[in-house]
Amino acid sequence: AKITCFLTSEKQWHGYRLTGEISIPFFETCDRCLVEFTDQHTTEFFILLTNDSELSGAEDDDVIWFSDAKNTVDIGPVIRELVLVEEPFKTICSVDCNGICPYCGANRNQENCGCNVDTVVDNRWENLKQIIK
Repeated sequence: AKITCFLTSEKQWHGYRLTGEISIPFFETCDRCLVEFTDQHTTEFFILLTNDSELSGAEDDDVIWFSDAKNTVDIGPVIRELVLVEEPFKTICSVDCNGICPYCGANRNQENCGCNVDTVVDNRWENLKQIIK
């Protein structure tokens, strides 16, 4: 799995503005059929590096304070957070995923199990059907 990151920096009056794009493969499990797959997530980001204490006190997580005395700044935690925010709540292997048959458990993307969902009756709900009548 390959992670790709492009980063540019631009000098500004208050420090540096970093603009970038990171592409990361996520190893996912489909919420419908439970098949494991790899999905490439690409996130654009903007980070402000500043030595201005007033700007770094802002509640914006994309602002990182740095000291003029240091030669390096760790932007890893900010990028990590930005990538995790982009992670979808529901993952599916494809928009056409048919999922798992609720009756026999077959993966309906790989085989036609023959279960007719409309005619199969789940006996656990029979008592509730009597109440509705």
